[in-house]
Amino acid sequence: MNKRTALGYKIHKAYNTILQKENSILHYNFYAYSLLQLETFLHKNGMIDEVLENSGINKTDLNFTKEKLISYNRTFSDVNNELTFKAYFQMFEEFIFQVFTCLYSTYPIFLKKDNLKFDLAYENIFSTSNINEIQNLIIENRVKRTIQSNNISNTLQKFKKVFGFDVNIDDKDFRNIILASLHRNILTHNNGIVNRIYLQEITFHNLSKKYNLGDCIFPQLNDHIETLQNTVNNISTSIFDSISDNLTQIDKYASNLEKN
Repeated sequence: MNKRTALGYKIHKAYNTILQKENSILHYNFYAYSLLQLETFLHKNGMIDEVLENSGINKTDLNFTKEKLISYNRTFSDVNNELTFKAYFQMFEEFIFQVFTCLYSTYPIFLKKDNLKFDLAYENIFSTSNINEIQNLIIENRVKRTIQSNNISNTLQKFKKVFGFDVNIDDKDFRNIILASLHRNILTHNNGIVNRIYLQEITFHNLSKKYNLGDCIFPQLNDHIETLQNTVNNISTSIFDSISDNLTQIDKYASNLEKN
């Protein structure tokens, strides 16, 4: 199997994985909502303990839901929407991780394009005699550093800067994924409350300002989930199609780099 065929196969596998994960998220939403509805009905009728003891319902899931509601002082809808939003964004990051890993592992010459040091822990280098494992660790470390930079705009631009081909991402989708990244950050670090950092990033990326300082994004989070879901689908498909259409170009670009 030549490199172009191998890359095509790997990217196709990564794309199928993201589709499967999306189905898992949709399944979780249905399951979580069903649990809430069932718990409400049983509590209202004083039947919850009796029914749970004689059914296959996972009581741990119910308790987990209660604990999240108490600890965050939020409604079930808020907690569920936050988990769903983060799950979709994480799914997208995992897809990017797999795609970058495929490209680097197929064409290691691309590792030179970033001009970064190959930093590995001592134990990772000397605890194995398998050179392939060390190479995989180098690639994994590089991709993690890229994704954990928390700049989704720069990450997506690496397709052109590092791998030598354009991904045809619609401008609206590009803006939406940047906005989703900002929403994920304030959900994670500021309890969903808009802060100055969020507003500064909105201005920097020239995005539409929908919130003011101190606003909470939870009331609109369900709409943001729908937008994120569509955006992730669109961008992931664009990445898959762009790589599939440019396998020959990627191969030639890597070959030219190796000659220089």
